[in-house]
Amino acid sequence: AVVMTMVAGQAPDLSRYAPGAFSQTFASTMAAIHKLDPAVVRDFGLVELDAAAVLQSKVQELDKAAATGKIPAKLLSRWEEALEDVGLFRFHTTVIHGAISQDSVYVDGQSVVALSDFSHLSISDPAEDLKYLAGGALPSTFEDALLHYKSNRENADENIQQRAQLYSELELATWLTHCLAVGEEKAISDAEAMLADLAEQLDAGSLRSLRAASFIGLGAAAVTATAIMNTSPEEPELQADEPMDEFQHEDMPEAPVQDMGESSLDELF
Repeated sequence: AVVMTMVAGQAPDLSRYAPGAFSQTFASTMAAIHKLDPAVVRDFGLVELDAAAVLQSKVQELDKAAATGKIPAKLLSRWEEALEDVGLFRFHTTVIHGAISQDSVYVDGQSVVALSDFSHLSISDPAEDLKYLAGGALPSTFEDALLHYKSNRENADENIQQRAQLYSELELATWLTHCLAVGEEKAISDAEAMLADLAEQLDAGSLRSLRAASFIGLGAAAVTATAIMNTSPEEPELQADEPMDEFQHEDMPEAPVQDMGESSLDELF
């Protein structure tokens, strides 16, 4: 890694990026951080939260937001249901950057070339570093980033996408809570408008599901995939004039296993 007082590159504009260089380089950069040896953080006595502590902190965020009386009821119900879903919070913590935003990511063209603001480096939920894309990128760009992220970090848990989405939504509620506390009327109005838009997206059915993936469903899919791969090669082949039905399947996420690799900060860029 190279430490500089000035970082090259420009701030990203998520609305401009289709799947491609940005989503791929962002994913590989996040995966590199998340694969760092946790001892890198522990040796400096930085913050470390396990999955239960992460969940508790999110419940507290929601309680504070709900107390304002300014959050649409349908959003509160959505978030409460997600936070009560135990399966959603079955994950192994990793080293995280903790402050990924437009102000800490730098691009050259459409490639991520640098990060700044490592003051929130900690051990926590890797989904925290993905909420920036979940909340601001095009859906296809976020999906592409997730695919490349999982190819770079194969033991990522199957619910990281849902938590990233949840955290990006909760962040709007937390921002409104802050604005109300400091009395910034313009910021309050903006935050309320963003939450109203989020509620409209929920009504329209355009928000991603926050439901945890089913382990039973994953197991059944694995059996199906194995059966297909083991199909006897002696079965009759299709003739050239016989159309072949297209077979589609979803990528199978790996079971969550603690990553204790010996990666270092030198591997980030």
